[in-house]
Amino acid sequence: MSYIQIILPTAVAEEFADSVGREGCIQFTDLNEDVQPFQRPYTKDIVRIQEIERRVKDIENQLKEYKVVFDSQMTPSELCTHRRHATVDTIQVAYFAKKKCSFFFFFFLVAYAWCRKGFEKAMDRTTGEKKRGEKKKGL
Repeated sequence: MSYIQIILPTAVAEEFADSVGREGCIQFTDLNEDVQPFQRPYTKDIVRIQEIERRVKDIENQLKEYKVVFDSQMTPSELCTHRRHATVDTIQVAYFAKKKCSFFFFFFLVAYAWCRKGFEKAMDRTTGEKKRGEKKKGL
């Protein structure tokens, strides 16, 4: 085993760590041992990835509960052939775009319900039916 030091620009460090990690032939030494975990630059990304991992495990448990067949195993050769085309930032942008779409869908449902309620009120007026809670006028 050899001990080497690799100095990389920040722009390519993520891609380098990904490709070397897929090979499984390197061990990293932490040169910033004195830095607190919350002060490290990628702490937010790690926490976000851990949350995604927890959600995936929940989905797998639900699939097992309902006896849905799925392939949960990935071999090292599959890891090498499936290159990643997304970074954490692009995944985050897609996530927020999905949230934005969900917001617009929610807005559409609220608008539809509001219009539907207005339509029903208009129909009640044209058919002469009384609204709920109103008492009929006596003679």
